[in-house]
Amino acid sequence: MPSNLQEFFGLIAFFGFAALVIHSLWQASKRVPPATDRLPAGVDGALLIVAGLAFLAGIYDAAAAALAYQYVGAGDVFAAQCALNAFGAALFFYASIRLFFGRRPRVRAEAALSIAVAGPLLEATGGLFLAGTVAADWIGWFSLLCTVSVWAIWVILRSEASRNTYGASN
Repeated sequence: MPSNLQEFFGLIAFFGFAALVIHSLWQASKRVPPATDRLPAGVDGALLIVAGLAFLAGIYDAAAAALAYQYVGAGDVFAAQCALNAFGAALFFYASIRLFFGRRPRVRAEAALSIAVAGPLLEATGGLFLAGTVAADWIGWFSLLCTVSVWAIWVILRSEASRNTYGASN
């Protein structure tokens, strides 16, 4: 929750910018034809939400990784956490771009694997092995991350729109 008006307008500007970028990616992805002629197809609905959330998660992890300069030279474990965040950001961006512009059956597996590794796996690695004691708020964050990741992977691998957009892998 923002503590002052400047933070509030900063959040509004951030989410407005993110919405413009996601909308631009969505419009550009409409120019790439789906792998099949069956409907529903295209990056719409749940697939758009998943691709957009992957993009936002990439921005979040990239911002967290940008804090690495504070910990370099201190010998702190948070420098390793920032490196994990950078790797997670790259995976989330990869999944998002592949979902927006890829039209092959392997895109589904690549995006699902990227989200699984960048989300719960890297968060568990950083939280359990690097930070020491696990706080109660981290458990809530981790459970939310796992729930959203499982839903996103289900949408990517099992939804009819995903099979029609990227093709069914036999």
